[in-house]
Amino acid sequence: MSAAIISALVMGAVLLHIPAAPLNRLALASHQRRTRIFTGVQLILVGLAVSAVLLSGHITTVVAMAVLILSVGWLVTQRRELNQSRRRRQLVALLLSHVVADLKAGTPIDQALFDVLRSGVIPESGVGAQLHSVIQVAAARAQAGGSGSTVLQDSGTTFPELAHLGQLWASAQQHGIPLGAILEQAQRRIDAQEQHHRSTSASLQGPQATAVILSLLPLAGIALGATMGAHPVEFLFGGGLGGLLLLSGVTLVSAGLCWSHLIITKARGGL
Repeated sequence: MSAAIISALVMGAVLLHIPAAPLNRLALASHQRRTRIFTGVQLILVGLAVSAVLLSGHITTVVAMAVLILSVGWLVTQRRELNQSRRRRQLVALLLSHVVADLKAGTPIDQALFDVLRSGVIPESGVGAQLHSVIQVAAARAQAGGSGSTVLQDSGTTFPELAHLGQLWASAQQHGIPLGAILEQAQRRIDAQEQHHRSTSASLQGPQATAVILSLLPLAGIALGATMGAHPVEFLFGGGLGGLLLLSGVTLVSAGLCWSHLIITKARGGL
């Protein structure tokens, strides 16, 4: 039994720790920072699982804890990625607002990009540091006579919005279209996405709270049973029928939380 417990815990920790392979240098740096942050949460969850297993010693508890760890890890990862995606859009919208203003004043695109970097409106930390690096390379490439739009398009793995801007930049150069007008439309599109995100987030606060409350009801039932002297904790962690009920309950609650998250994310339009 001890070997099975250790194997299950190690497998759960490894599955939670395996990241998606980054596709470029900027994505690698961002990925390494995310991994360090998430490792602390992972260790706490694994520690709780180890404590529960050592107290019970039943395989159903091992599987239930593995399901819980993987579900919480997935939800935390999804939430973090959504927040970072929104932060990227906000920074790109801020970048566009300054670039469009300079382009309307007759400033070349490479100089407009350098002006934004020198102004300090783009933070040089976190997601802003990645954006700062991409814009600096694109501006230098354009100033040297190369294709700055290609740099933006190549950053699509980390910044999908910049890849779209790179395509607009290349199209404007190819067809002789004023770049300022095109980028202004792109800025309005990102602003509309942010407005949609704010409005849907406000309207979805109720369903989100309902999902959390429903997921906590089993704990309330366990607490009520304990006050009545039914000893539900010993029953659930004692293996046999109680262990099967624990496993099925954890699986259903975890599936419900993950499914609710997917529904709410889809209602936001994936934002």
